Amino acid sequence: MRLLPIRSLALPVGLVLGLIVAQAQAAPAPILFQHPTVDAHRIVFAYAGGLWSVERRGGVAYRLTSGAGHDSSPIFSPNGKRLAFTSDHRGNQAVYVMPSEGGSARRLTWYPGPNITVGWTNDGRRVLFRSTRDSIDPLYFRLFTVSVHGKLPAALPLPWATQGSYSPGGSRLAYVPFRNHPWFEAW
Repeated sequence: MRLLPIRSLALPVGLVLGLIVAQAQAAPAPILFQHPTVDAHRIVFAYAGGLWSVERRGGVAYRLTSGAGHDSSPIFSPNGKRLAFTSDHRGNQAVYVMPSEGGSARRLTWYPGPNITVGWTNDGRRVLFRSTRDSIDPLYFRLFTVSVHGKLPAALPLPWATQGSYSPGGSRLAYVPFRNHPWFEAW
């Protein structure tokens, strides 16, 4: 067995490193936009801790929210005038609502556990969210609605659920019973 001096390996290693750097510079890193919501004209999504809006036909996205913490789960109201979302700016995840074009956000939920935006009632007067409040077990989420004016939340008559969507008439609710069980994910 013959050992090569280290200097004879310098050129191939340098060449390989140069090719790796050139390839990394040529291919842009993917950007991970999350939780998109779409209305007739815009797309709002979560990225880098804030909410961003862009026209559906394309263009430059502009930031709707900023500050400490993370904003996520944006959902347009049925008429597209409001945006409900989840934010942890004050320490825990709470439900907020704001004009969909941007502006001041108003906090709707006040509970020390997680409150995560799920949807809207069809009339746009209440935001649907999941929370562990009033739960049979602190690991189980339940669905609630809260008025856009910030009154007390109302629990839906379900033992537990993580997602939900009202039927067009608003008389029925499709829901996912519990997220931690993988067989419910397919619902």
